Amino acid sequence: MPAELPGGGREATPALQCRQVSRFFGSFPALRNVSFRLERGRMLALLGSNGAGKSTLLRIIAGALRPTYGTVSIAGVELPGEGAKRQVGLLSHESFLHPALSVAENLAYYGQLYGIDDAPAAIAAAAERAGAQHLLKLRVAELSQGMRQKAALTRTLLHRPSLLLLDEPFASLDRASVASLLESLRQLRADGIALMISTHTEHLIESWADQFLHLERGMAISRQGIEGEAEGRRLDDHVAAAVTGREAAGGGRASQPALNQRGESANQGVDPRGVRR
Repeated sequence: MPAELPGGGREATPALQCRQVSRFFGSFPALRNVSFRLERGRMLALLGSNGAGKSTLLRIIAGALRPTYGTVSIAGVELPGEGAKRQVGLLSHESFLHPALSVAENLAYYGQLYGIDDAPAAIAAAAERAGAQHLLKLRVAELSQGMRQKAALTRTLLHRPSLLLLDEPFASLDRASVASLLESLRQLRADGIALMISTHTEHLIESWADQFLHLERGMAISRQGIEGEAEGRRLDDHVAAAVTGREAAGGGRASQPALNQRGESANQGVDPRGVRR
């Protein structure tokens, strides 16, 4: 339930809230006490090197993997509830579309999987939002990589999710395709959809991301954009230093751990082994 505010109002329910999310594979801590929230109509850039825990976090948020500790809520509904899963759409560099079928035929198949009553109307609406109306009659095998990504975005929007997860969505795209996809994502954000993008190409989104979440060794530090502006900031060396214990470049000491949006330390409640107290 939304929290009560002074004066009797209610705090808006965030699109996504992670509380102390940890995931162990055996004794290996892939994620350790990751906490953050993402509001509707905002965009979060998920950064980190290979093996930092980005894919693990996305799989947990998508409902494909359960955390060892902690909770994830989507639009106020806690996973693994089906009501939460239906609020999430996942787009990666793989389209998950059958190449021998047309885009419309693929979308009709996914409409059945999602249990959508009026699939033709849902397909038309999703294609319009993704800017893919002109692709519906084409076979997937005939599409360029950029066109396939547009078709895949349409698939992701079929069930009208409130949260869109994007895992390296710009991989293998040319400049024109990247620009077209970015424009679609900007419009989706303006429509109120929350976006969480995992990417190695930070420069493509740094000027319009609202938040950054940087993972190193499964631990997270987040930095919000400039107050009142939808403009992100590049994570500096001292941010990584707060996670890894390394000294910040050009400075004599590592910075203090940053606070998440709720004013809590990103590593609050963690002992040296990464286990919740």
